Amino acid sequence: MNRKRILLCRNQAEGTDPLLSLTSHYFNSSDNILVNLRLKANPSLSEELSTTAVISPPKKRVRSAINRLPNSKSFTRSYEATLRDIQREAQFSDILVIEDSYYQQLCDQHDVKESASSPLVSCPILVAPVGEERVDQVILVDDGALNTCQQIKQMACLLPRLCLATPTTLLIARPPNSYVPAQEERLWIEYLKLHFAHLAVYRVDHQSTHMLPVMVDYNKNALLISPTDTSSASLYQALAPITQFKLIV
Repeated sequence: MNRKRILLCRNQAEGTDPLLSLTSHYFNSSDNILVNLRLKANPSLSEELSTTAVISPPKKRVRSAINRLPNSKSFTRSYEATLRDIQREAQFSDILVIEDSYYQQLCDQHDVKESASSPLVSCPILVAPVGEERVDQVILVDDGALNTCQQIKQMACLLPRLCLATPTTLLIARPPNSYVPAQEERLWIEYLKLHFAHLAVYRVDHQSTHMLPVMVDYNKNALLISPTDTSSASLYQALAPITQFKLIV
């Protein structure tokens, strides 16, 4: 499905052009709906839902970024969104795009762990580092978890333009006692090559994490799927110095 309803949450107190540029670049479809919410300074779950929403033209700099979505049905809500507003919009959206600093603040305020399957909202979340407009590389971690394959396939469906245009590294970091038949692994890599550009594949364990700088570029930002468990915690810790976009599904 190419058409998407994208929820873009912006902090009105910060510069937000990079977030708009990111959205227009990777979700460039004429039939997308972009819901652009301006976030309240200190949103609270207990606050009432906004009862009115006045639709007003975006400011000049914002308009220039939105207009890069050809013939899009994008619009801007001028009210200050509470967390309840965000949750209501997310229920009927394909993805939420939000800056890392504000996402962390929301999680801290509402005691939510910053991990996959976040209960904060009911749709996937793309968390962007402040000021970053483009993803330089994609890092996929196959840790042997039951839902890893499903999460990676969901990334390919949500972000097809990004996945096909961005160099990708697959790190196979399964537990030592796990076994995957060679035919299944071949089919898995064959599938990934259909959806991810310039795929490089490496096997990693706790003894070879020191080789990660040879496998991935620590000087470029990267998109990763947030882990669902701690089975590969040491690997994600070794990747922590990289500036990261995070997909939470």
